[in-house]
Amino acid sequence: LVEKLDNLDQRMVNDAKLLCDTLSRVVLQIVTAPVSIAIYVILSLRSVGWVAPVAISTFFLTGLLINHLLALSVERKVALHQRLEGDFRLTHKWTVDMAQEISLSKGVSCVREITQNNLLDVYNVQLKVASRHWFLNMSSNMFMYFGSIVNYLVIAIAVFASSAFWTFGSVNGIQSDDSSTFASNISQASFNSLALCEGFSLLLQASVDIGDTRGYAKRILEMLHAMKILSASGGNEQEEQEEQEGDCSTCFSLENLSIYIREELLIRDLNISLKKDENLLVMGPAGCGKSLLLRTICGLWEGYQGRAALLCERKTMALTQRAVMVPGMTLMDQIIYPDLRPTGKSTCRGKDIRKSDLDRCLQITGIEYLLLRFSPTEIRSDWNSILSPGEQQRIMFARLLYHQPLFALLDEATSALPEKVEEKLYQSCLDASITLFSIGHRPSLRRFHKRLLLLDEEG
Repeated sequence: LVEKLDNLDQRMVNDAKLLCDTLSRVVLQIVTAPVSIAIYVILSLRSVGWVAPVAISTFFLTGLLINHLLALSVERKVALHQRLEGDFRLTHKWTVDMAQEISLSKGVSCVREITQNNLLDVYNVQLKVASRHWFLNMSSNMFMYFGSIVNYLVIAIAVFASSAFWTFGSVNGIQSDDSSTFASNISQASFNSLALCEGFSLLLQASVDIGDTRGYAKRILEMLHAMKILSASGGNEQEEQEEQEGDCSTCFSLENLSIYIREELLIRDLNISLKKDENLLVMGPAGCGKSLLLRTICGLWEGYQGRAALLCERKTMALTQRAVMVPGMTLMDQIIYPDLRPTGKSTCRGKDIRKSDLDRCLQITGIEYLLLRFSPTEIRSDWNSILSPGEQQRIMFARLLYHQPLFALLDEATSALPEKVEEKLYQSCLDASITLFSIGHRPSLRRFHKRLLLLDEEG
């Protein structure tokens, strides 16, 4: 369930909002309708006997059953529509983020066709949702319209048939020898029956929204169930880590670890650990599972068997190939991330900042010239576009040297840098006594590591 969960942002924002909107209408109608039905069933029994409430209830319960069957198809299509809409939004966002790369790779026509196909899928399912809503609304309106006819039929039965059959106990029915009283009884009985029909009409109106509500609720409940699973597993792992996290002589431990992706085995029965000062380099062809191995160590991948324990999480820092450049921050904020400068409004952990440490980290990584381009208080939201990939990776290493964790997990974190700059950065990590777990391709990295793990395409 966790692996197959799609479009979490769509579920958290759009689906949750739509669920609340439809649920508020359904709850109001469902709470009001039973009270109204109960009151006017009693009044109808007193005025015309059992025939009116039984006939009206049978008629509208039949309508509710039909609407329930129609709502089942609406539920499935609404859930499918929300999933496809999330896929389209994800594709659109990816297209915006990768616009230059798409243009340079001459993939504009291909991406346009993919995006248009995604939009067409959303449009087609939306049409199906609308058609099913039409049948559902038509059914509800027909039963509400013919409900008034049923009202007049049961009143006619009570007027023209023998009242002894249709009433019981002390109920005298609506018949009377006095014409004015007779007319008044007919009017009152008709009002009670119509009010009873109105109560059932509220349930019919609710059934129209119930299909949508169930479709949204299905996706939200799937997300909550997955979060519960992750929370439970994360809690157990955290307790285990806190028990084992002491002197942090070992960063992580893998025992009989097998990693899968879409049921394809990438890594089989791996047993390895990373100890202090025993730098480990992972090499292998593309697609052999190097990055998935790092994700599994960090608890971000669930498709594995065996044991994967990050034993020193608080003193471990990970750098990825694509730099994390947070919008709305200054250059100095990027260096001290994930810490924040102490402020009264901050809810994250704050940390005293020494400018000399920041200048030293920028100088070691060779980007001290950025201090001339950006003032210390200049806030930018476009760091990813104004800095080159190489500059962004240097900022990540400046961040690493600033925090100086015991262990660093590097996933091709120098892929955009020249070999000489790469060697300088790795040497600076060794000088800072940071133990490295590195994923890379360049043979020059071997001299900075004591151990080598070679992965192949056969696991």
